[in-house]
Amino acid sequence: MVIAALLLTVIGIAEIYTISPALAYKQMVFLLVALFLGYLIRRFFDFSYVRTIYTPLLFITFALLILVLLFPSHGVRRWIDLGFFRFQPSELTKLLLPFTFYLYDPWMYMWRNFLVGAAAFLLILIEPDLGTAVSVAFVIYMMFFYTGVNIFLLLYPLFMGLAVVLSFNIKLFVLLILIMLLVLYRLRAKWYISVFFLVSALFLGMITPVIWNTALKPYQRARILAFLNPGKYRKSHAYQLYQARVAIGRGEVFGEGWNRGTQKKYGFLPEAHTDFIFSSIAEDFGFVGTLVVLSLYFYILLYLFRGILKHRYEDHRRFLMGILLFYGYSFLINVGMNLGLLPTKGYPLSFVSYGGSHLIMDYILLFLALKSLEKAER
Repeated sequence: MVIAALLLTVIGIAEIYTISPALAYKQMVFLLVALFLGYLIRRFFDFSYVRTIYTPLLFITFALLILVLLFPSHGVRRWIDLGFFRFQPSELTKLLLPFTFYLYDPWMYMWRNFLVGAAAFLLILIEPDLGTAVSVAFVIYMMFFYTGVNIFLLLYPLFMGLAVVLSFNIKLFVLLILIMLLVLYRLRAKWYISVFFLVSALFLGMITPVIWNTALKPYQRARILAFLNPGKYRKSHAYQLYQARVAIGRGEVFGEGWNRGTQKKYGFLPEAHTDFIFSSIAEDFGFVGTLVVLSLYFYILLYLFRGILKHRYEDHRRFLMGILLFYGYSFLINVGMNLGLLPTKGYPLSFVSYGGSHLIMDYILLFLALKSLEKAER
């Protein structure tokens, strides 16, 4: 698993070098720091320490999240400028949440886990950093789903989200209502729960078109429409998405060759070293290159999934699932965004994109996962 992660990082550094050699050298330094911390984890860390370090970690994470809101760096409320690099406190939530679910079983501490995640979500959202905030919400929701916490609490946001999306098509909306009622009936929901679901869905179905037409500003509506029809808005709100798809298309099967991609070289592809590095790889190395990246990712995710299935301890299974979900979210959001399957919202590709905070945290989680898997083999 470490070798797969290292190969991904090497591919990322090679792409970053074609954009900025200086950034590539910094990324190599970040990698060395990450591997050194990984060595310390493998050598000295024990899961018996988690309960001792959890409270300080909780305090430090929220203190730093509040600090960046009160004292923005260069007008941006996401990073703490340390001079040699900018630290992103929101990355600490990737460690905090798996530790939270490791220590506190959601069956017994549902509200505690929810409040920790909700507080982190709100503070990150205020920055604003929608991509990371949604990752926190995604991990909390899926962890509750994995541990089997109250099924109705999990179904409610799912059906309400679908009600918002389908409210513009009366046939699909009616179909959703029927499916929702059927699911609730099969789950033997109490009558008042079914009524609450139905009233909420109908309310959202009526209010969403009103909000679309009156509350949303023209540019906000344009961004949503640009995602649905990027060709029409390719010179404005869908510019990033359009250029990313052009870069992927130009790569064809074997790519244009390392450092020969014109979309990246001439500045057409935005954020080619971070959010759109997948498109940059596709342009240089084509379908074959992206297949290598996807294969390495699938290997890491499947390795963790196998570890969850065979682990003897439930707390470790929850911990590994938290890490798997963060990696999986990064993969789905970044690749989906590059392919035009999801709206363009900045989120780095784990192990590949440029950035010290997330690269170091990716490797910390990786070595902690390996430490946990060692316990399963004893």
